[in-house]
Amino acid sequence: MMHHTNVDPAHRVVPQTSDIDHMIFQALQRRDPFCYFFRRDGIPKFAAQFSGWLSVGDHNLSDNKHVSSIAVLECSLGEPCQNSSHMLLYACSTNPGKLREFALAVDQCGAGDLQLEPLPNLRRINPPEETGTSFEDNAALKAVYYSRLTSELVFADDSGLEVKALNGAPGVLSARFAGPGADDEANNALLLENLRDAPDRQARFVCVIAVAREGSALTTFRGEVEGEILDAPHGDGGFGYDPLFFYSAFGRTLAEVTAELKFSVSHRGKALRAMIRWLTQDYSKPR
Repeated sequence: MMHHTNVDPAHRVVPQTSDIDHMIFQALQRRDPFCYFFRRDGIPKFAAQFSGWLSVGDHNLSDNKHVSSIAVLECSLGEPCQNSSHMLLYACSTNPGKLREFALAVDQCGAGDLQLEPLPNLRRINPPEETGTSFEDNAALKAVYYSRLTSELVFADDSGLEVKALNGAPGVLSARFAGPGADDEANNALLLENLRDAPDRQARFVCVIAVAREGSALTTFRGEVEGEILDAPHGDGGFGYDPLFFYSAFGRTLAEVTAELKFSVSHRGKALRAMIRWLTQDYSKPR
């Protein structure tokens, strides 16, 4: 039997990719009662593409080429999920890959009291200029900037790849290594060009998360994972430099493993888990 989300009959138009990502991400964190989780061997599944088993209203989304991602709720198979969130935290990112990992962190950590959502109208807000020279600098300036737009807690991350043979490059420029607006393919191609014939391929991913509230930075969390850069991409999962990043403990790149397995060792996974521990154990909300 195929389950589907229950949508108001008045809304029959399939949204564009960003709206779908936002809608499902919010549903995931809010434990909305109209969403269902498909339990397969007891492990939460996150699909990079719709694969034919989800429909919204009368619309089957599997053939919609504009749809990029989906996350579904964990609950008992076929039973409505209940809203148990109490602490609201806004994520200051529109990157679909990062948003999926943020959702996965909350799910894996069992942080049922933490309601994590993208900052409202984030795509319409002019982003701050990332002028920092370190991941810490950029994460903090973004978190403080966006925290002035709400009274709730916000967090922002800055992450990237540091390659030993390139003296730490691309570093804070990882997302725009091949220039402003560059995509993953262009950034990966430039990295391989710069590493041509380089004997030392050691590298590390770094993620720093900053938490802020109403214009004040509260704390930061850092995560790292060590690996090496291959001479050609392998795998079609993940995002960014994942297809080139070989993790020896897995014997494959981070693009060749499941999202859950990657997240268990990744730089962003480590930083997010540290942030969630702090929020659920140590943080005291101002009265």
